[in-house]
Amino acid sequence: MCGDNFMPSNFMQHRSESRFPPVTFLVLFASIVFAELASEWTGNILLHRTTKPLIMLSLLVFAMLQMHGKLHQAKLFLFSGMFLGMVGDGLLMFKSEVSWAIEGGLGAFLLGHIFYMIAYRKGSKGAWKLSPFWIAALLLTGTITLYFVLPHIGTMLVPLVVYALVLFTMAIIAKERQERVTVKSYRLVWFGALCFVASDTALAFDLFVRSSQYLRVFLMVLYAVAQYRICVGMLEQMRSETV
Repeated sequence: MCGDNFMPSNFMQHRSESRFPPVTFLVLFASIVFAELASEWTGNILLHRTTKPLIMLSLLVFAMLQMHGKLHQAKLFLFSGMFLGMVGDGLLMFKSEVSWAIEGGLGAFLLGHIFYMIAYRKGSKGAWKLSPFWIAALLLTGTITLYFVLPHIGTMLVPLVVYALVLFTMAIIAKERQERVTVKSYRLVWFGALCFVASDTALAFDLFVRSSQYLRVFLMVLYAVAQYRICVGMLEQMRSETV
């Protein structure tokens, strides 16, 4: 009897854990992203201004529902970073109509990265050791990007350099979660942070060097993957540490 009761219980628990995130949310999120990609490809502004904010809104609502009634010190910082990402998306949609939209969007994402960094730190345990290789690799990426965009950015040099440093620091801290959190959480967040770096690098070229339909679609895929993996990776960690 004991064995009969034990096996189904473990099996159901395993199935429950394997369903995170739920398939229904995956389908919903993928549908929103595909609709956004279609709006970029077809130039449908109305669809674009509807679907782009929904990327972060859907992730934020999903995260809040998953953590409803659960306490974790990283929770508020993660939600704040995601909300600021949604604000940044909203501002950048109006970059051709509002003179300060790019600066405002940049500022929102910068603050969002800072909140993500705090969430990473709150959601992990143990001493931190910097990774010289990844610091060098990210700085090299930033230097190469700056070399190409420098002739086109004018007075945006200082804000872009500050933003890049914060972005790279966010990625480094994501890397430093290794062996301090669950393997699944670490891999999700670390890959998400790298996708964020790649997405913002592509965005810099699109905004300041040469706008391209192909580039916008590419960077949007990277951006959606980045925010999704950071969100799910942090939820994976917080869920494992709360009841």
